[in-house]
Amino acid sequence: MGLSGDAQGGFSTNWGDDQISSHAMDFGFNTLLNGYYYSPKFLNFTVNPYYNQSRQNSNFNSIFGSSGILAGANLFGDSWHPINFGFTKDWNSEHQYNVPGSLTPYYANGSDQSVTIAGGLNRPHLPTFNANYGQGHSNFNVLGVDNPGVSQWRSYGFSSSYSVLGVGLGANYGKIHTEQNLGSLNTDGSALTDVTDSGIFSLNATRQLWGSTQVSGSYSRNSLQTDYSGLPSNGAFNTYNAYLSARPLSAMSANFFINYTDNLYNYLLQNFLPGSLVTTNPSGLASGASASSAITALSGPPVTYVPASTSSNYLSYGTRVAYQFSNYWNASGGIDHRTQNYVGTSTESTDTWAGTSYNHPLAGGHYGVNASFSTAFAGNNGPTVGFGAGGNYGRRVAGWEGSVGAQYSHSEATSILTSTSSGYGFNVAASKKIFENWRFSTTALIGKNNIDGLSHSDTTIENVGASLSSNHLSLAGNYSTSSGTSLLTSNGLTPLPPEIPSLNNVLYSGHSYSVSAGYRPNWHSQTTVTYGSAQYGTSNLTALSNTRTAQLNVRTEYDFRQMKFVAGYSRISQGVGTTFNSPRNVNALFVGISRHFDLF
Repeated sequence: MGLSGDAQGGFSTNWGDDQISSHAMDFGFNTLLNGYYYSPKFLNFTVNPYYNQSRQNSNFNSIFGSSGILAGANLFGDSWHPINFGFTKDWNSEHQYNVPGSLTPYYANGSDQSVTIAGGLNRPHLPTFNANYGQGHSNFNVLGVDNPGVSQWRSYGFSSSYSVLGVGLGANYGKIHTEQNLGSLNTDGSALTDVTDSGIFSLNATRQLWGSTQVSGSYSRNSLQTDYSGLPSNGAFNTYNAYLSARPLSAMSANFFINYTDNLYNYLLQNFLPGSLVTTNPSGLASGASASSAITALSGPPVTYVPASTSSNYLSYGTRVAYQFSNYWNASGGIDHRTQNYVGTSTESTDTWAGTSYNHPLAGGHYGVNASFSTAFAGNNGPTVGFGAGGNYGRRVAGWEGSVGAQYSHSEATSILTSTSSGYGFNVAASKKIFENWRFSTTALIGKNNIDGLSHSDTTIENVGASLSSNHLSLAGNYSTSSGTSLLTSNGLTPLPPEIPSLNNVLYSGHSYSVSAGYRPNWHSQTTVTYGSAQYGTSNLTALSNTRTAQLNVRTEYDFRQMKFVAGYSRISQGVGTTFNSPRNVNALFVGISRHFDLF
């Protein structure tokens, strides 16, 4: 066994709007115990308890003084029947809830616990068998929101694989149950709730025919029962896939495919729900609300609810071919036929597309260009023609190392038959050594994408940043604006495509920025300062909300012998909904000394 850790002591003070002020001599530790019994391949384990680890300790991202334990063990790891255990529990930890494109998240504090166990039987010449079980729960309070949030989950699964007569066979079964009660981001103060049960059973087979030719097929049945804030969706769907790939020439590859699902609506929905067992999203789905129209959209009509019982199915089959002309030039193309019954409308389409890309050195740098062309014939309508083009170039000029790129697409078919997508993006990056030990860097990115003809379907992001650094000093800043359509989950706002209108979708739009500075006069001392701020507006079916959040962190440390002097200050200010104009504040100040120990 080995035991090591860090202990710290000093003076701390905490104050804020939602807590009682405290001033005290403080103590905390972070230890690591690991070892094995008989042999690391027989039993090995790790136990990591920690106590009162605040934002001043970079290993534990918390302003509140987090405590907890992480533990894991592996039994019979190099045998035919391995078993793995895992356990986590923490108190007063900091939760962060993301906003897509934002530099600063929402903040909350709470507690978490989870337990997992997995094992397998992998005897030679027999089918493998693996099983797993896990459960966990979380309680949290979003700063600036009066009602607390709760989430819990449990899951189990089984899988097996076997190879017979050159055919690889596999089977999988899994279930997951999630419950969420989320603190509201809206002015009406209502909480968002979600209860979801998701299950999957799948079979797959793969066979190498000859040379580089392979054929595979799969079947899966998914069950889904969800109630997101009073909007239920229940149902099951089956998916069937077949795939044939070949390489008739060394520079050429080709494949043929057929895909079918008997409930496209639930297939799309389950891809984006928390705890979903479906992990492959259809390509080409877009989401969001444009920067120019987002503020108007926040006060516009709500998204229409579509019952999940609406029949929907989807069949597609086609081929893909790719050819590598040289190390610099390649081309690809394909043809698909799609039949779709979605939200009460039956349509079919034949889509063709072709694209090429070329990359080559030029004038001391390197450039790349690409182009694509597509057509979509839907029913008796004329063809919808789409195209895309892009390029990038990078080289060193007058001491600058820079690159620039652009991409544009118009009316290119998505994986949803009735949708075509348009968008553009630009990016610039440059850096230069301006003095002997100083370097300046800057980046900029602008992007937009939308589903043609569909309101509230734009997603946008604009980001610009710059930094200046030397051996001892660094300065950096970033600014970002973003907007789109999302779903509120226990992880924050999750981007959601507008083809799924049945849930309590959240439109978001706003801006954020961050600045930071670091000073390191020598190898054993350093000081860092970071500040981030964000302001976003959100809207769902029932209410509007504004959110303002900001965090300041200051930290200085000095190493001497095996000890470290640490001083720091952190402040979070956040207002949500009704507290937007009077944000809640949490402050923490710490001064102390820490020491590393290797006990045995």
